[in-house]
Order: sequence, then C-alpha cells, then structure tokens
Amino acid sequence: MFREESTEVLVAGAGPVGMITAILLAESGIRVKVVDKESGTATHSYSCAPEADSQMRRHVQELLKERAPWFEGTIGEIVWSAEVQFEPGVSRQFGQGRCWLAGDAAHQTGPVGMQSMNLGLREAAELVANMKKILHEQGSPNLLNAYASNRREEWLHLLGTKGELKPSVQTNPWIRERGARILPCLPTSGEHLRQLFDQIGLDLR
Repeated sequence: MFREESTEVLVAGAGPVGMITAILLAESGIRVKVVDKESGTATHSYSCAPEADSQMRRHVQELLKERAPWFEGTIGEIVWSAEVQFEPGVSRQFGQGRCWLAGDAAHQTGPVGMQSMNLGLREAAELVANMKKILHEQGSPNLLNAYASNRREEWLHLLGTKGELKPSVQTNPWIRERGARILPCLPTSGEHLRQLFDQIGLDLR
C-alpha cells in the first residue's frame, strides 16, 4: 500500500506566477499542490460587428497617433475584444502566518510592459528560496516577513505612492511630460529599473 505524502506548500491560482511558483517549489524538493478556482476563457469577450470593428479601429489608431507617434503601421480587422479594468494598487500586506502573496494577488498595474506579472515572477523565485530555507534548512520564518516588507516598499515606489520621479536637465521633453506614465510600463525593478531610468534621464528618489 502506498502512503500519500503530505503537501508542504499549497499554491492557490494556476496563472503564470502560480505555475512558476509551483515549478520552482518542486525543483527545490518541496511537495507542492496547485489549486485553481476555474478554467476556461474570459467571460467578457465579444466578437465585433462590422460597425463596431470600424469604430474600434479608428479609436485604436487615434490612441497610437497620440501615444506612440513613431508607430507607422495600421490596424487591420479586429475579430474580438475583451473589456478589462486595471486599477493600480498594492495589498496592505504580502502575507502573514502560513499565507503569502506574489504576483497579481498582491499588486496590479496596467498591461503595458507586464510589470505586475514580471515582478511577480521575481517575487515567486524569492518566496520559494525563502520557503526552501525555512522548510528544509532550518531557516527563520522571519525571512518571509522581510520578503513581505521589502516587496511592499518596492511597490509603493513603483506605484508613485512613495518617492518622487525626477527628470534631469537633459531629459527629453516628451519623456519629462510623461514620466509618471512611463514608470508602470517598464517590466523591471531594482537595479535594472535604475539602469533604464539612467538611459532616459529619469531618477526615482
């Protein structure tokens, strides 16, 4: 008779960050189980009628002209659309006790740059490294508290709640005017974010 081994970590959510977390946990020798509320396609996807397609294409073309004047392409047929709202925000806590957050469960930004997901993947790696130390290497549970504090502090800066984005004298006027809108479009953080800012003449203090 086989005895089923107990699960050490339960991952709730089978999105990109959840699945990467589960894979990293398994690779670290940690017994993991993934649960997800449901599977399937988005519930608010719509096929476009001809008149709606024409109107949407004009709208997208106008947005591109305003926000990406260097783009010279045109918009072809739009066969479906999805209505999605992105409300920038961060959780008051990244976890406590036996429950810890990473990715969109803890924060959200707009889809441009995939900042929330990209940073979520990094959070997953850090979270797994800490769990491995705690579960298999007698590490202190305080490692998770430090993770939660550091990641939330980082997101307060990224969302503009803390700190100030400062242009330099040499900053391009287009970037100077749109600096606050550029920040959530950059798919990185930490030292890599500072390097990108150096290239475009911005500084986050």
